[in-house]
Amino acid sequence: MATLVFGHTSPDTDTIVSAIALASFLDDAEACALGEPNKETAYVLEKFSLDTPRIIEKVAGQKVAIVDTTELSQLPSDIEQAEIERVVDHHRLGGLTTAAPVNVDVRPWGCTSTVVWSLFIDIFGRAVPKNIAGAMVCAILSDTVLFKSPTTTKYDRRAVEELASTAGIEDVEGLGMEMLKVKSSIADDSAADLVKRDYKDFDFNGKKVGIGQVELVELAMIDPKLDDLKAELQKLKTDGEYWGVIMLITDIMKEGSLVVAYTDDDAEVGRILGGELVNGQGWIDGIMSRKKQVAAPLAAEL
Repeated sequence: MATLVFGHTSPDTDTIVSAIALASFLDDAEACALGEPNKETAYVLEKFSLDTPRIIEKVAGQKVAIVDTTELSQLPSDIEQAEIERVVDHHRLGGLTTAAPVNVDVRPWGCTSTVVWSLFIDIFGRAVPKNIAGAMVCAILSDTVLFKSPTTTKYDRRAVEELASTAGIEDVEGLGMEMLKVKSSIADDSAADLVKRDYKDFDFNGKKVGIGQVELVELAMIDPKLDDLKAELQKLKTDGEYWGVIMLITDIMKEGSLVVAYTDDDAEVGRILGGELVNGQGWIDGIMSRKKQVAAPLAAEL
């Protein structure tokens, strides 16, 4: 029985590429996904001639390896009925537990693909295949927002340098800008599409909180869709019985985010994030990372 390798729901580029990379050196393993790849991920898979992973929903009775999350709310509902063999991640430890000891590698780096790269080099002593190396470069650039995110570490930079050499990528910055153009293409996306593009559920001390993020080259690109986006967030909060739903609309060039929040205590959320929310929204300089600058402080204080 093949080991199924997958990450979180609403998969981003790092989740899918990490699953592909990890599966490539595990014995009898298959990279899978808990949803359709987004535009950026589809671009990366096509560029480096990688197959789109099979989408799965149930994993009970299966051997599995998990990448890019340990949050139960981001995994299949029957994950506790699976045989978990390995976890590779770069986030906080969530609610995932196992019945037996497993291989776990969780590091406070900017990207799970960087952690997988380190396994290739330091643990298994194997070279990363050329096409997978190229996709891993893209995953790291995406998760670190072209190294602008405060989550970026020297290991992410070193990984990109070495993986780019393996993949024959001469213009890393140019590749990053190509990806950014694809990611910023929102003209044909509905408000619901934007909310779920890069979205995660969290449990903060019994409070259910959803946090999404859209990264753009210019904040004004969201203007024609902002009212519909707010309506979608309000509906999501009500229908999903959330304590709060938060969306970061990140201007990569200005290095900050418009925070749109519908919560049970917007003033408290604004205080925790270091800004002020008026009628549920406000610009906060410097916020680029959901993981480090939003989820972490909310987890600590809610």
